[in-house]
Amino acid sequence: MLPTARASVLRSKIVSNADSFDFDGVNDYGYVPHATDFNFNNGSNDVAASFAFWVKPKTGYTKAYCMAKNASYTTGEWWIRIDPTVGVWFRLIDTSVGSAGDTRMNIKGGTITTNTWNHVVVTYDGSAVNTGMEIYVNGSIVASPTRSNDGGTYSMTQSNTDQIHVGRVTTIYSPMYIDEMYIWKGAELSSTEISYLYGLYSSGVAPNMSFSHGSYTSASSLVGGWSTNNGSGDFADITTNNRKMTRIGGALSSDIPPP
Repeated sequence: MLPTARASVLRSKIVSNADSFDFDGVNDYGYVPHATDFNFNNGSNDVAASFAFWVKPKTGYTKAYCMAKNASYTTGEWWIRIDPTVGVWFRLIDTSVGSAGDTRMNIKGGTITTNTWNHVVVTYDGSAVNTGMEIYVNGSIVASPTRSNDGGTYSMTQSNTDQIHVGRVTTIYSPMYIDEMYIWKGAELSSTEISYLYGLYSSGVAPNMSFSHGSYTSASSLVGGWSTNNGSGDFADITTNNRKMTRIGGALSSDIPPP
């Protein structure tokens, strides 16, 4: 039996419904209905936000949209993707300005390994400048990332009612496995928190993100968490918001990240 202090951070993965999403890159994806918790502004300014997930891209992938709240490649609100050339790409979108009707604020960097589980965290401090965005891969911050703005002066994300899509933007689908997806609103996870959480995974402990423990102090800002299927092939939300992630096509796989 585990000591109480250690057991308190466990979230069981050794159960019959511990699965990842397996997307073929043809027409599979998942979605979560729109909620204002996934709009990262307060009406006047951006607010801090963080995203985390485990992803295992498949051989031959060229880009994989891991989480996106936008109806197209350039418009919408935000997305996080991976690709073999730039690593992780995190984009925030202000559709109120710019010659094309929007401004994109970007950060790119890191190395993602194909056919291997990679832990990705992206954070934003709400400052409306790209130096307020960071990328972490496997517990470590990406040094010297590429930062840019496209289309004009970024002010803040503009709230929309798009769904969150996983594995898809428009007709671009992503061949990958993905699991352990989390979103925080109003919190920029610190490097200490991210290192601590990755350390738990690496030591065989699946951290429970729904309450604070150890160096993890941002549980009260968690607005969505999807890690285990609900018995019907979709992913349940671990928060009290109960916004399930519905799977369209694809499959559930026993190939899951550590532990």
